[in-house]
Amino acid sequence: AGSAPEQGGGVPGTPEGTRQVQAREHVVLGHRGGVEEAAIVDVSQMSVGRLQNRRKALREEIARLEKQRASLLQQQQAPKNATDTDDDGPQMASPEEVTRMREQGKLYTVVACFVLLAVIAFEMIHLKFSDVDWNRNVPLLDAEDPPTNLEEINFDGVCALATPFFLGEAKEKAATLLIAILVLRCGVLLWASYVVNDISGRYWDAIQAKQWEMFLACFLAFCALIVVQIFAVAYVQYLTGMLTIEWRQWLTRRLQASWFKNQAFYRMQLASQGGDPNMGVDNPDQRIEADAARFCDLWLGLFTGVLSAMGQGVVFMVLVYTLSPVHPFGYQGIKFQGWLLLTSVVYVAICTWLTHIIGHKLILIGYAQQRFQADFRSGLIRVRDQSEAIALYRSEERENERLVSRFEDVKRGFWESMFYNKKLTMSNYFFTVVSELFPIIVLGPAFFQGVVTLGVFFRLRNALGQMNDSLTWGVNAYSEIADFRAVTNRLMEFQRMAKLAQDRAGPGPHLSEKAAAIAFSGVEIQYPDSKPLLRDVNLVMPKGRWVLLSGAEGSGKTTLQRAAAGIWPYVNGDVTLPVESTTFLPPTSKHSLRSGTLREAVSYPCSPGAFPDAEIEEAISAVGLDRLLERLPGEKSALDREEDWTMRLSAGERQRMDVAHVLLAKPEWLFCDELTSHMSAKGAGKVYEMLRQRLPTSTVVSVAHNVDQLRRFHDAHWMVDPENKRIVVDESAPEFASH
Repeated sequence: AGSAPEQGGGVPGTPEGTRQVQAREHVVLGHRGGVEEAAIVDVSQMSVGRLQNRRKALREEIARLEKQRASLLQQQQAPKNATDTDDDGPQMASPEEVTRMREQGKLYTVVACFVLLAVIAFEMIHLKFSDVDWNRNVPLLDAEDPPTNLEEINFDGVCALATPFFLGEAKEKAATLLIAILVLRCGVLLWASYVVNDISGRYWDAIQAKQWEMFLACFLAFCALIVVQIFAVAYVQYLTGMLTIEWRQWLTRRLQASWFKNQAFYRMQLASQGGDPNMGVDNPDQRIEADAARFCDLWLGLFTGVLSAMGQGVVFMVLVYTLSPVHPFGYQGIKFQGWLLLTSVVYVAICTWLTHIIGHKLILIGYAQQRFQADFRSGLIRVRDQSEAIALYRSEERENERLVSRFEDVKRGFWESMFYNKKLTMSNYFFTVVSELFPIIVLGPAFFQGVVTLGVFFRLRNALGQMNDSLTWGVNAYSEIADFRAVTNRLMEFQRMAKLAQDRAGPGPHLSEKAAAIAFSGVEIQYPDSKPLLRDVNLVMPKGRWVLLSGAEGSGKTTLQRAAAGIWPYVNGDVTLPVESTTFLPPTSKHSLRSGTLREAVSYPCSPGAFPDAEIEEAISAVGLDRLLERLPGEKSALDREEDWTMRLSAGERQRMDVAHVLLAKPEWLFCDELTSHMSAKGAGKVYEMLRQRLPTSTVVSVAHNVDQLRRFHDAHWMVDPENKRIVVDESAPEFASH
């Protein structure tokens, strides 16, 4: 800078002949991932002062360019024109490529038209190959008015199924698990989604600016968040399973208790068989086993899902509002900060409304389909339980026809479900695709105008996706909501019918400590349709008396026993029983309850440990079933042998097992219906002789038809007069016991 001017050749002087300073400056600036500056200054014959001033001006220019460089990193580069040949960046499509893409678009349009024609043709002809009788009237599906309002959820009923669990004995455990699930799902996972959205913006900005350090930092942050999300998702599922099984156990026990209370299970079954259409309920076993489990799963999924969607919606709505460009769709003439949020909400509302219009019939179909499948399953169980009778009747073809008919309902319901699920799937997929394109459509103009950077674009795109997911939660969960409505209605109907059956219970016997006899006073027994079965029953049975009750089939003998037990709901009058132990033995042909080990079978309905093994073995031997006590190789005790005793034993042997239980229980009052109907006359006589010897103080009422064979073992004979619908005492032989 302090050197003398150059002599000789070099830069020529000016025409005035004075000292001239000729400076040549060339500044090359470029901006691809940064701005590079270079300045070449050739100075000749310049004073030191002017040179220093020039240097100062250059430094100021460099500072200005640095600021411009920092500003350019925050903006999208302007698109290159078609003549740009910079190898470091993408080029715009040429006119030939645009033309080629338009031709491909036309080809794809033709393909779409062919697909549409194929769909129309399929819809016109495929039902002919469905093998479904569409003219067959199917209950529930073809009913104009559903049996229950399935379009709405009775939230009072839902609370009745859920609230007692969370406020009952297990409230601490239930509340802890539910809070942990909500913290993980609505707290940790929501926080992780928000942070990922923020990092994604920095990530794409780093890619745009080619900043390796920032890219690496974002990548490491992503890895850490992935670990958090993996454990959070896994333990949300695990804790939900823990809460579900606890709740299912509680709900199952609650439903079972209401089913058994006041013999509601018997009255509900009686009503479902035609006794009372207002109290019957189909397949209570399925409602307790399957519907209760499904209710718990769906309730927890929907409850935590809607809370998570609400939190997600609030967080990302704020983010969308904050990052949204102020000019709608890039139009500079309008300025409205909340346009993007408002547009998204309107779009989601339309999607939700259309989804409900398309899929609301699935609620009724789901309700009906559960019933059809349960009916088909009960038909299969019928074949299993009555296999011997079916084989003897050779009625396999008839049972197969019954099962085929029931499966036709299952198939029809499945096809109906497919129809609406097909429409719902198409609409949901359409909304999903549109939701993916929605951010690009509404933000594209702002991006190409340079209003938003690539990072902001992706942050907004992700935020819009999260917000739309939260707002369309009802659309995406529509099938689950429909299933939840159907399951809830079935459980509410079960509880309502069980409560009605409990309230409709008959007066039942009056247990009295002072009573020394069984007494019927002014008792009237009716059919379920209120027609009289027995009138004005006034009987007294002193303790220690044996009474034989006979009459024609269907005259009311068994129903009188039901009235005495308190399980027949259509009774008026008073029935008094002593407090002492009473045993009612139903006809063996109507039940097969003696199952499990031999010890359990003989002890039922008492617990297996109610009687010593020695007494059980003695009772089995006394009734002539000694062969059951023979030990098999490796057995410690024959009483531990577990078999299907209904199939193993004949009808007469099953009756002998009932007698063995009576010998063990030694009831003070015994009602037995057809106790020896499947035994020989000699065998029946031996059984009654043994009962008279071992139960000397017991009172016994025997319902039987073989009066001549059994009259000598009883003290009195009551007969049912079917014409007058009364019970009369046989006066011809007031005493005919030979003991």
